[in-house]
Amino acid sequence: MMSSGGSACFRSASLGFAAVANNPRKHGTHARRVSRRLIARQINEAKRELHRVTDLPTKLGWHKKVKELEKARQEKRRTLFEAQDKIDAEKDGLISDIEARLKQETAEEAIFTIHWSVR
Repeated sequence: MMSSGGSACFRSASLGFAAVANNPRKHGTHARRVSRRLIARQINEAKRELHRVTDLPTKLGWHKKVKELEKARQEKRRTLFEAQDKIDAEKDGLISDIEARLKQETAEEAIFTIHWSVR
């Protein structure tokens, strides 16, 4: 027999998963990660070929290919770091806004007074 508390936890967990699955920012992160892994795999394959071949012109071609792929990987890393920096700056701004709202003071001031009597 399942308690109602367990059921509520399951629902909130499944809603959380749906929110992450439908979040384009999270999806973009996954796509970038897959792209980086693909480039890393291509670099490894190119290096294997580089070490496998024996003639100089072919080696030179593979060297260029490795260099090209490494440059693409560096560019992807750079864009990732820039995106992370932008997100961190947005977080800092939001935290500052929340702190400012928490520090707000309220004051009471009488704007007008009503006097009445019952006869």
